[in-house]
Amino acid sequence: MFLQWSGNNPFSPKQIMGLLVVPFVAAGSQWFLRYKLTPVRPGVGRALAVGGLTVLLAASMAAASVWVLGHTVSEQELARNRSELLEITRVQQRLRDKTKRNAAFEKQELAQAAALSINDLARGTFTWTILLGLLLAVPSGIFLRK
Repeated sequence: MFLQWSGNNPFSPKQIMGLLVVPFVAAGSQWFLRYKLTPVRPGVGRALAVGGLTVLLAASMAAASVWVLGHTVSEQELARNRSELLEITRVQQRLRDKTKRNAAFEKQELAQAAALSINDLARGTFTWTILLGLLLAVPSGIFLRK
């Protein structure tokens, strides 16, 4: 939402910077669990469950906010997002090694970028949040059990 208010594209790859907070929130929740159960150790299962639930809650909130924002902004904003995504895809295709290029695959990439919907954006946000959150939640859950 901050990206929208600051005049940036709220659906751009810049939103991933905000998703990087989720692993630290998961680690914080695991630390808080350990702090609350000070004389007793929480165990691996409980620490991983708290971290996983924190990540799941954060991913659900992030996806819901993208979905709501997608339905409240104008179609021009969504078209701007699609055009930026098409430009990013074209640049990545130009940078790809010529031996690994596939014309059919590149055409499919461009078609998917042009047909991106609000639901696709919300699903992608949910997936990225889960992946980035669990990236730190699992190791911190194992470490913070003791």
